[in-house]
Amino acid sequence: MSDLQIDLTGARRTRFSRTVKQVTGAEGLQQAAVATVSFDPSYEQLTFHRVCVTRAGQERHIDPRMCMQVLRREPDLERAIYDGRLTAHLTIPDIRVGDLVDVAFSVAGERPIVGGRFAEEWLFDWDCWVGETRVRLRAKQDRQFVIRTWNGAPEPETRLEGDICERVWTARERPRAELETDMPSWVRPYASVRVCDRMSWMDVADVFAPLYASRGELPAELEAEIAPLARLSPRDRAVEALRLVQTALRYQSVSIGEGGFAPRELNEIWASRSGDCKDASRLLTEVLTRLGLSACPTLVNTWRGDVLDEEPPSLLAFDHCLVQLLIDGETRWLDPTLAPQAGSLDQIYQPRFGWCLPLRSGAQLTPMGKIEPAEVFEMVETLGHGRRPTDTIDLDVKVQYSSWAAEGERRRWASDPHRAEREIQEQRRAEYGEVELVDAVRKVDDQKRNIFEVAATYRAPSPWKLLKKAKLAELQLQDAFIERQLGAPPNARRKWPLNMGRPRRIRHVYEIRLPAPLQAPGWDDTYRGPSVTARIQLQVDRGGRTARFVRELEVREPCIPPSQVPAFADFRSEVLSHSGAVLRVAVRNDRFHTPPRNLLENIEAYWGRWLVVIFFLAYWAAALLGV
Repeated sequence: MSDLQIDLTGARRTRFSRTVKQVTGAEGLQQAAVATVSFDPSYEQLTFHRVCVTRAGQERHIDPRMCMQVLRREPDLERAIYDGRLTAHLTIPDIRVGDLVDVAFSVAGERPIVGGRFAEEWLFDWDCWVGETRVRLRAKQDRQFVIRTWNGAPEPETRLEGDICERVWTARERPRAELETDMPSWVRPYASVRVCDRMSWMDVADVFAPLYASRGELPAELEAEIAPLARLSPRDRAVEALRLVQTALRYQSVSIGEGGFAPRELNEIWASRSGDCKDASRLLTEVLTRLGLSACPTLVNTWRGDVLDEEPPSLLAFDHCLVQLLIDGETRWLDPTLAPQAGSLDQIYQPRFGWCLPLRSGAQLTPMGKIEPAEVFEMVETLGHGRRPTDTIDLDVKVQYSSWAAEGERRRWASDPHRAEREIQEQRRAEYGEVELVDAVRKVDDQKRNIFEVAATYRAPSPWKLLKKAKLAELQLQDAFIERQLGAPPNARRKWPLNMGRPRRIRHVYEIRLPAPLQAPGWDDTYRGPSVTARIQLQVDRGGRTARFVRELEVREPCIPPSQVPAFADFRSEVLSHSGAVLRVAVRNDRFHTPPRNLLENIEAYWGRWLVVIFFLAYWAAALLGV
């Protein structure tokens, strides 16, 4: 049982929570024996009301002070995020299979910055069977709420007691929630209810905008750094200012107290050379404004931004901040917390999260625009050959990353180059077997075009398979390149959209220097599915000595609606059944062989050498006989 009660009628908001769990198997002992409650001591007070274990009808009450530790866990410490919250950790002694574990506590208080405004969401589905889930909300009768429900969540029962209105949502005997793989982050797969005080997006902006308002001049050192940028064109000014902030600030989020909602002062941000998204966005906005550009901080939701227009407005609707730049009649979205981005203003990756809220006067929820497919990846693997199908080969691999893929790969190599090099060798070993790196991995970083290239040469075992009876050698070109992009086979009866990732265009090429002419024509096939297109080609040069096997994939939309998933499943099956190629060339005496192409060549091939021998024998015989 889960029972949540929220009282908004007093001077302090109070949340009372009670859970009763029954241990039905040994696997559940650890979960039932531990209870954790997180709270912020700067404005919240935690009180335990009940810790009780019932066994065979007998209750055993436990003093929480005897089994509790208060810890400062900082679960996001590795990500340089500090929230200052404490965790009360209870380890309940002597829990056995069949016990009922009953824990009840309350937390009183709320963030001062929210000004008493309420916004919460409750789930009525769990990852296990639940006998009863109840949520009780008490508030003044004249308080206006916006209430939204999803996936068959219960409707509330309402009761009036004087000027107090009590709403109760109850769900009973809910089975374990079954989730689907590859769901977009904005999907709500559970039955849920969201309740918010009635307000507008303009009201939300009016609360946060003053926190980002300009409060005077920039620090003198920063003024000196940006002074040379004023001589650049507006577009170059913008991108250099972005890189300056991305380079100068080390990401660190101190969300203690109001730090999770309010940026710090500019002098403090610049002096520490650190900050989170709020700090970096405020700093970048000030720099851009000082350079004569139009910019403002903008709030986004990185998880549910695509459906934010369907959400009730609230102060808790956002989890990230970036900068909106208006330039040359266009809108650009800049994220100063990303690693330094290369390229021009038109080439740098712009994060888009569906809908956003610019923090300016009269602000309304604003669409961030559609994400267009970007060229992000091209791999070319060039295969040499030996005289025999069993000889080792030279393998040249060149991978070119662009757009956001270049930014990620550049960051990966900068943070741990040895690991990055080891990983690319492991990829080659998985495809070719035990490969040997011939020389050092070569990297080319074209910052101007935002292209990052990695190339290497290997000595690899022969990929050719000798078919002695057929007097052929066979090369199978088949890997999981396209399969990795298309994911696992989807259930044709999906309930939720299928996540396809960022719109993108990728390309993989096998370039084979053939040891003998390829006795086969090429082809060029295109396969079209919902939001996805694949193209598979085999290109053979006129002499048949070089073949290029090319596979291209374009993902146009980030997700596929459930109604189109069956068509996508058919597309996926068809593409994967044609995503490989088999090349065959002739062999003779276990060596690669160039067979004759016509009768004349056949005579030349098989009789030519004997005719030469006969000619020379006849010549010397005639000379000896004096003819």
